[in-house]
Amino acid sequence: MEGNVMRWIKGILLALTLLLWGYIGIEMTATKLDWLQAGLGAILAYFILQLYILESKVDTLLERKVAK
Repeated sequence: MEGNVMRWIKGILLALTLLLWGYIGIEMTATKLDWLQAGLGAILAYFILQLYILESKVDTLLERKVAK
């Protein structure tokens, strides 16, 4: 269970880092390329967070099956 919490924290931190990367791109000069960078950073952050959540759920399911 502690491993799942650490995965959630790591996933959230990674997502926030990518969102910050996108935000910095907007604040620099706000060109079309920066908006693209921000959008891609946000999309990438969302999918990485979803992967961490899925991995956490699979681990929990496997732990329950082993416990039975």
